[in-house]
Formats: sequence, structure tokens, C-alpha cells
Amino acid sequence: MQQHYHVLLVEDSPSDAFLVEDALSQVGVVCFELERATRLSEAKEMLSGQRFDVILLDLNLPDAEGIETLLRIRDLASSVPIVVFTGLDNEAVGFRLIQEGAQDYVIKGQFQGNLLIRSIRYAIERKRIEEELKEADRRKDEFLAMLSHELRNPLAPIRNAVEVLKQPNLTPFHVEWVRGIIDRQLSQLTRLVDDLLDISRLTCGKVTLKRQSLELTTTIFHAVEASRPLIDACEHELCLQLPSTRLWVKADFARLTQVFSNLLDNAAKYTDVGGVIRLLVDVEGKEAVIRVQDNGMGISPSSLPHIFDLFTQEPRSLDRAQGGLGIGLSLVKRLVEMHDGVVEAYSAGTGTGSEFVVRLPLLDGNSSGEMPPPELAEGPDESANGSDPSLEPVSKPLNRKSFKAFLQYSSRICWTRMPGTNR
Repeated sequence: MQQHYHVLLVEDSPSDAFLVEDALSQVGVVCFELERATRLSEAKEMLSGQRFDVILLDLNLPDAEGIETLLRIRDLASSVPIVVFTGLDNEAVGFRLIQEGAQDYVIKGQFQGNLLIRSIRYAIERKRIEEELKEADRRKDEFLAMLSHELRNPLAPIRNAVEVLKQPNLTPFHVEWVRGIIDRQLSQLTRLVDDLLDISRLTCGKVTLKRQSLELTTTIFHAVEASRPLIDACEHELCLQLPSTRLWVKADFARLTQVFSNLLDNAAKYTDVGGVIRLLVDVEGKEAVIRVQDNGMGISPSSLPHIFDLFTQEPRSLDRAQGGLGIGLSLVKRLVEMHDGVVEAYSAGTGTGSEFVVRLPLLDGNSSGEMPPPELAEGPDESANGSDPSLEPVSKPLNRKSFKAFLQYSSRICWTRMPGTNR
């Protein structure tokens, strides 16, 4: 496929402009749409109304001269890579141009096609990398600000509780009240630190899954149990639609439970009080498909492609943050991929709700509705539970009557079974 570049040539010399046009026209593998400005004022007008892939800039123009020309063009089009034409074959000049914002420079009179093409490509790639680094740095700064905010939130109540404990003549009621405050806030701090440790271990490749044959609904049961306090606190309704037959996957019990719990927590946090969250389990071909849907704040089109990036959250002020460090969905993506699955996010935009879809490969025998052989029909090993006491291992596949009883325990959870032999 032929590459296409929209190029703005800022050059007042007709002879030099001809040399550039001639050099670019001789390269057949790349198509250049070249537009020319002879003055800085012309370039400013063209940049305000059009999008260019690269700017080829002569430093000496009728209305601008020297480094000042580069600085003014850079300020006008900070996101567009710039290749400077200079008549000085001097490395010190070249370094100064790069320091001031140019991505590359070419000595006048050396407009050979391949050299100029290479310079243009290098400039575009360097600018892309530069923008990615700036974005990563911005997200890091945003994350540090959010981390400070999230750590301060539980610390302030703990400090106040300690001050209360210093008071004389405390009644047992007040002691129990203070204990509850400290316990809740320490749990929040523990979750934050656990998330940080998890993403650090995943990034460094230090997480090893203890995969075994699991009945999928078992992990969903424990995920709902872990997320129910947050869902109930937000007064959401949770609707589950589960298959009528068991679906078996090869997975790490604790980590797969963490995936579904993170998705449920994410839906609860970003849905206004009294919202509806749906968790649907289906079968498509040889895959189990788990969908977590909500009618919450949704995801903007600009944020959707980056929703699984580390430290990404929908833009909001710190005092309106929904909690968390913006690493939960990144954890989800990495853990799902470690299970040979994929996760995708969908949203029609802000205010329209969102849907997260996890696809996991099924073990052989699921498609026919058969149970796995006896050696596979065991619950998760206790060693797969890690250090999280809330994820109690089960000795056998989930009993559906127990599951139904658990769901009925909360008036805000509804359960339906999908019709069909294999569903």
C-alpha cells in the first residue's frame, strides 16, 4: 500500500522549492501532497485550516529569520513534525535546531530524494515517540496526584479515630465505633497497596498463574460476593444471566475472580446511585463470553482506545474522583491475556453506559454439554488462592442451589438462567 503524506513546504526561494518538489516526485513508493507557503504569515493561515503530516521549513523568510522562524512555527503547530532546511553544515547548529523543537534538519543543496524521504520519515516517527512520551509523563503526573488523594482519604479518618481514642472515659460503644472506622479505612488502604503490588508484579513478569480446571460460575459467585458491599452501598441492581449447564475453563481461581470483581467494581463506581449492572454469561463457539454492562457515565470516544492503558481514568477533578488509581482495567487486561483470552470495551459515549466483554477458551467437552472427566471436575486448589482471605477455595464445583440462595439474600440481585441445551 502506497504511503501518503500531506506536506507543508515553507520556502520563499523558487529554485530551492523546485529542488524539493523534484526530489519528492522521484520517489514512487511514497505519495507526497505538497503545498507551499512563501512567508510565515501564509504558513500560519494554512496551518489554521488544514492538517499536515510534516513541515519542511526554510529558516530565512521575508517576515522571519533564523531560530525565531522555527520557534514561531513550533508554537503554531506543536503536534506537527518539522524538518528544517539550513545552509550551514554545522553540527552545533543542527543540535540547536533539535533542542528548539525540530525533529530533523537537511543541508540545502543535499535534496536527494532518498535522503529527504528518510529525513521526513525519521521526523514523523520521532514526533510520534515524543508525543507518546509526553502522554506517558502526563499520565504519571496525574497518577501521582490521584495516588496522593486516594491515600489521604483513608488516612484522615484514621487520624481522627486515633484522636478520639485518646479521650478519657470512652464508652464501649465509642470504642466499637472507632474500631469500625479504622478497620474500614485500613481495608481501603490495603486494596490500594494490593493493586499497586499486582501491577508491579505483572509489569515485571513476576506473576505465575496456578491454572486448573474450574467451573466458570464458581469464580463469578466469588466475584459477586467480593463486589456486593460496593454494589449495595451504591444501591445498584445487579442482574445475572447464567448458563443452564456448567462451563469449564482452565484458569487461576483467585486471578479470574479478581478479573470479574474488578469489572463489577468498575461498573459500580462509574454508575450513579440506583443504577443497573448486568453480568451475562454466554457461549460462542469454543469460547465463554462474559459481559459486564452498566447504565452509568459511559466512556468518551477519545478515552475508549486507551481505557486499558495503565493509570487511565475518564477525566475528572480530584474532588469528584470515583476512587481507585486507574489501574484496575489494566490489571484485567493483563490477567485475561494470561488466560489466553481477550477483553474489549464498548460505549456509545459519555452518559450512555458501558460494556466490557471477556472471552475465554473453554475446555474440550463444554460444547456438547458434557462434564469434564473426574480428574478435571475439582474446585480450585487452596494454593491458587494466594494471600487473599476473601477468596475462599471451594472443594467442588459451585452448588447452584447455594448460589441461588446467596443471590436471594440480597434484594438487589436478580438471577435468570439462559434457555437451551448448551446454555
